[in-house]
Amino acid sequence: MKIKNFKFFEGLIDEAREQYFAPGVVVNLISNGEVAYSKSFGYAEMDNVDKPITAETIFPIMSITKSFTATAIMQLVQEGLLALDDPISLHLPYFHTHDDAVTEQITIKQLLSHTAGFPGDFWIASLQDRNLLSLIKQAPEYELIVQQFPEETLNKIKNREDVTRYFSNANLLFEPGQGWSYCTDTYVIAADILEKITSQSWEEYIQENIFKRLDLKKTFTDPNRMNNESDVTHYYMKHISSVMELATPINQICAPAGFIYSNVNDVSKYFIAHMKSDQSPLLHTDSLATMQAMIADREENLSYGLGWKIRKVNDSKVIEHAGGYPGMASYASLNPSEGFGIVIFANSDQFPVQKLSESVIDYIVKE
Repeated sequence: MKIKNFKFFEGLIDEAREQYFAPGVVVNLISNGEVAYSKSFGYAEMDNVDKPITAETIFPIMSITKSFTATAIMQLVQEGLLALDDPISLHLPYFHTHDDAVTEQITIKQLLSHTAGFPGDFWIASLQDRNLLSLIKQAPEYELIVQQFPEETLNKIKNREDVTRYFSNANLLFEPGQGWSYCTDTYVIAADILEKITSQSWEEYIQENIFKRLDLKKTFTDPNRMNNESDVTHYYMKHISSVMELATPINQICAPAGFIYSNVNDVSKYFIAHMKSDQSPLLHTDSLATMQAMIADREENLSYGLGWKIRKVNDSKVIEHAGGYPGMASYASLNPSEGFGIVIFANSDQFPVQKLSESVIDYIVKE
């Protein structure tokens, strides 16, 4: 599909920047297997004209990371090292839930599709980012979460296996496979499975089997590398009449759920690989189809696959995911049947990346 109306898209971005606080926004549009349009708006550092935001500017991509972890698991499935319907406990005998009677029912597929039954506010791994913990302590709506995970409990978590073991404290919201609840920390369990099967760290595995295969030179998991990169965004949160600049999101234990660092150019390469069903360097055609299947029973025309949110627009399947955190927002939408996609990053958590992405995708699909 050829993109016909760039002005339509630029108008949407300009209107949103006027309405919502966003020092910098950068976007790529993908068409027919390549980046057909790339545009940057504003600055990587607020009011610093010497630091424009670019398509090479590095961001944490947050929960878009989940599709990388799910892709890695699907590669292990292709190799016959595990099956999606395997119980988690088959590979991690120390995995338990609060209700031990259902522990052996929970499968890897349910883990990746958020249909295992775990509550969305089970943040034992997420709160290993102490900057995030400090922020939510100031927000009354998070009081119960702070009480559930006091610092003495968080300090006991030293690695991903500790996270898996701590899920023995989780009360399920529903029987496995009988509902949908987005629990970000479950992807740490998925990484624990990968690490036990491959005898590699999650970081080593995705560097070798995803980043290198796609030649993603500016995509990495080590937060220390940020100090050596010159084109890196800053992060901003607007509170009433003031603006806070926030620290770089860092959470190495929870990295498989949300802490890959990249830019829109590299992420575009990655998404193109998920659209090339017959020649992807990452996965076979049937594996891509499995990841993009509507597995979770959410609502009409809206589901979740393996690391992807899935929705239908005019009978056309759109795969997408958000990546949000205090101080930044990212979103990616792909329409493989039309060969079209959009990747958009902003260095403000208030910028409506999802609304813009969905508007553009819907415009293209319905055109």
